[in-house]
Amino acid sequence: MTLFFSFTEYVCKPRCYFFHLWTRSGRSLLLGLVLLLVGLRAEAQKTWTGGSTNWNVSSNWSPAGVPTAADNVVIPSAPANDPIVSTTVVANSVEVQSGASLSITSGGRLQIDESKPISGSTTAFYNVGTVSNQGQIVISAGSFSFGDYGIRNVGTITNRVGGIIAIEKPTNLPNSTCFFNDGGTVANEGQVLLGTAFNSTFPSNSSSYSIRNTGNFTNKTGVLSPLTDPL
Repeated sequence: MTLFFSFTEYVCKPRCYFFHLWTRSGRSLLLGLVLLLVGLRAEAQKTWTGGSTNWNVSSNWSPAGVPTAADNVVIPSAPANDPIVSTTVVANSVEVQSGASLSITSGGRLQIDESKPISGSTTAFYNVGTVSNQGQIVISAGSFSFGDYGIRNVGTITNRVGGIIAIEKPTNLPNSTCFFNDGGTVANEGQVLLGTAFNSTFPSNSSSYSIRNTGNFTNKTGVLSPLTDPL
């Protein structure tokens, strides 16, 4: 019996291939589906345990190990010590839960590459706690992109003097929002730099603006402007 082999590629993510084994009469003997994980990173979760305030200590995380760009970071409610970022650190996404806080000092840089599904949307930085930034928070730089929201804030964010929040590249245009203050409180004393078509108004019911505000967003001595060059 003579057998013939062929395959067909179907566009999906991950990429899919169907493999067929045929007889001379044209009858298919075998159908197999192979998923090739092309360009995908294996995402894992890292949860803060807070033995100290140092983000870069392996034992402050569960499972142990400092988060990488493939990790979804969770800062849980009321840890023994809240994390402080004083160097460059990375994550796939960051979630700050109610009762937790995250601080970025003037020498710190938090780089968040992509996003994860949470509370009905895909979000790069989801905050229900308290965030204080005097350094840099950079979301979806380079070849990366976030889903629905770069930042979704239900808690409190203070971008202090010298602080930079840069949100670069959404995926779901025209329905992505760079910065969604979802009933939370934002005080901007630094710079908020946005990479989509810039609109500095605060609409209460639109999802297609650079900034969407349904809470208290105060631009004190800060700057809201388009992001012209990646950080």
